[in-house]
Amino acid sequence: AKPGETYVQSLISPPGGKTRTVLVRGDTAGIGLFVPDGTDNTLFAYASAKPVEWTKPEDVEYDPSRLPTFTPHFGGKVAVLMMNGRTRLAAPERFKPDVIQGMATVNGDEKFVLP
Repeated sequence: AKPGETYVQSLISPPGGKTRTVLVRGDTAGIGLFVPDGTDNTLFAYASAKPVEWTKPEDVEYDPSRLPTFTPHFGGKVAVLMMNGRTRLAAPERFKPDVIQGMATVNGDEKFVLP
């Protein structure tokens, strides 16, 4: 990324959906503490393919039919930040669609193995 840009982005879901991401479009109450899937299984941020301006971060719209691509930026590994504050580094092929889908929502009750 160029100076003043970052690859770090979060997913944002539309309001009123059955399953939701950590961030919800239009939510003014902030991040809820109720995370049924567990904070260690829920994605907060990830390194995306496209850099964005640091002072104008762009959240990525969550769409289960069009999951984001996790891009390796760190020695060929992908970096993700989970809700519990833990960072995970893993090879991109470890982030299969079922894993990304499971990590994306706070209340989807998906079953998956974290990389």
